[in-house]
Amino acid sequence: MVSPAVYKGLGFPFAEATQRGIPVICSDIPAFREQLVALDGPGNVHIVPQ
Repeated sequence: MVSPAVYKGLGFPFAEATQRGIPVICSDIPAFREQLVALDGPGNVHIVPQ
């Protein structure tokens, strides 16, 4: 999944993708960082600077 969001509310697509083992590329925003911590840092997530 690719999510180049600048602002995102809760990051549900991010959480759903990581729970299903789908690789994720997303922007470095607080919502995605929080989800990464809540999901114990799955290894298939790549955060890129905005």
